Amino acid sequence: MRQMIRYEPEKRITAAQALEHPWLATFYDPADEPGPRPQVFTRWRDIETLETVEQFRDAIWNEIQVRIRDFKDLHKMTLDHYRSTEHKQDRWLNIRHPPLFR
Repeated sequence: MRQMIRYEPEKRITAAQALEHPWLATFYDPADEPGPRPQVFTRWRDIETLETVEQFRDAIWNEIQVRIRDFKDLHKMTLDHYRSTEHKQDRWLNIRHPPLFR
């Protein structure tokens, strides 16, 4: 425990090292970890090259469209998962969804 709360960051153990410690290893299951880490956002470089309000407006609009598409895909995956499992009779699936999700 002391190794995890060291004041000096270079002397502090990492989260991965802490999870390998026998005291925490019983609570840690590598198979229960989420998928790959999200990519680091590097599009700031693209944003910094914009020179006009119109370019900035178009960039914002395009980003919104990408996010909406991602959100729709995520929502569809969630519904597909719930429909394919024991949740078939959940009231949640019978809720009327706004047009964005159809």
